[in-house]
Amino acid sequence: MQSRRGHATAVVLGAASLGAPAAQAQAQVEQPALVGYQFCGWRNFAGPGWTLGSPEDGVYLAAFARGLTCKTARRHVLRATSKGAPLGYCCVTLKQSHEYLDRRCTKRATTRAFRFQTGA
Repeated sequence: MQSRRGHATAVVLGAASLGAPAAQAQAQVEQPALVGYQFCGWRNFAGPGWTLGSPEDGVYLAAFARGLTCKTARRHVLRATSKGAPLGYCCVTLKQSHEYLDRRCTKRATTRAFRFQTGA
């Protein structure tokens, strides 16, 4: 009889502990994911710099990197949005619509690439 009670307690405790990670996952901010790319953050237009949290206003610029550091990818993204593709990179627009842009820039003959998405 005792073993049944002990087993039931263990099952209840196990179920309660499974619910905790789900609650923590909902509390965390969802970051966009692109296969093969590392998320490098949101450009904070309300203030200076980049953030890994959610964008604070309705306008956003998300940066992604593959084979680059996030610092370099962010610098390239800012250059690509204002002056065109950085030296040695070829940029292609993957999707564009009203107030949305998804662009990928790759370095010739390497696996280095960065990608950015803008929107409102």
